[in-house]
This record gives sequence, structure tokens and C-alpha cells, in this order.
Amino acid sequence: MSHYIVSHSLKERIVDKIVLLNFETYLPHYCLQRFGDSRFDPFLKDKEDIMKLDKIVENFLNEYPN
Repeated sequence: MSHYIVSHSLKERIVDKIVLLNFETYLPHYCLQRFGDSRFDPFLKDKEDIMKLDKIVENFLNEYPN
């Protein structure tokens, strides 16, 4: 996996989305936090996307450079 310099806000959103996608069955009332970078949401849409996280982060950073 490549390494990217990402903001804390983006890291929070990535983790939050992974929790939501992987555990929605067990945590039906789980809500995304308000302080993460919500621009990332359309990039990580389903569980299968998690396996492509490296490329997804790269695409996001190309579209929204720091």
C-alpha cells in the first residue's frame, strides 16, 4: 500500500466510513461523525471499495489536493 499524507479529518472519515460499512448490521443506529471530511463519502460507497482503499485515497487526493 502506498503512503499518503492525509489530514486528520480525512483519516477520521475513512475510519468512520469503514466502521459504518462493515458493522451496519451490528450497529444499526451508528451515524457518521460530523467533523470528518464528508467530501470523501462518495469515494467509499460499499464494502468492496475497502479493498481498493489505496486507489480511492489517491483519487480523492487528486480531486481535492491539500
